[in-house]
Amino acid sequence: MKPAWDKLMRDYKESKTALIADVDCTTKAGEKLCGAHGIEGYPTIRHGDPTDLQEYSGEHDFKALKAFADLNLKPQCGFKHPELCDEESKSQISMLSAMDETGLTGLIADVDAIVAEERTKAEAEMEKLSEKIQIIEDGLKETITKLETKRFNMAKGIRLDKFGVKYVKWKDPREDEGDGDGDGDGEEGDGDGDGEEAEEGDGDGDGEEEGDGDGDGPGPDGADELSEEENEKAAKEMDAKDGEDL
Repeated sequence: MKPAWDKLMRDYKESKTALIADVDCTTKAGEKLCGAHGIEGYPTIRHGDPTDLQEYSGEHDFKALKAFADLNLKPQCGFKHPELCDEESKSQISMLSAMDETGLTGLIADVDAIVAEERTKAEAEMEKLSEKIQIIEDGLKETITKLETKRFNMAKGIRLDKFGVKYVKWKDPREDEGDGDGDGDGEEGDGDGDGEEAEEGDGDGDGEEEGDGDGDGPGPDGADELSEEENEKAAKEMDAKDGEDL
């Protein structure tokens, strides 16, 4: 786009009524000007009254830019050209032009104050929403912890041991991989590991975080314990499997 824009600037260099220019938003002076006009992405093209610039959404080749400039970059309604305005705009220009510096400054300050107040209200509402989202997320984590009991973890281990079906933990697609939040997305262990970092064990390991075989690692808070009958059944199944492997 730059070659086309540079050519357009050269074509309008001698114009008495239109200015074609570019601004580097990464410089100190440019950053201030771009911020004042709410420019966030680059390249961005604005046109019109300098006090009320509008977004350009056309093509960026020279032909399109030149056609748009020839049609639109001409004197516009404003306090410098009131003759081009409708009656309502002329009335506004006349009223504001008659005000002294104190009056104009006061009007501008009043609007700034209202904008600041509205911004503060909006930020407060967003903070409330953020707190509600956190409460919901905490509730979800608590629910998952209650559901993923020791019985659930043992079922995963037995399924892997007997049928070779590996458990794949669900991951929110919105989360980036390896987000470093410390909660780990480890799959299942190989049955006899005792490493502290293992999230889940599926045999007889004694990992401290969770144990889902015959180990002594405590399950999550509030985890349901297996009944004596279920323990015996699981032990017999595992013993039978061990006998087959010998």
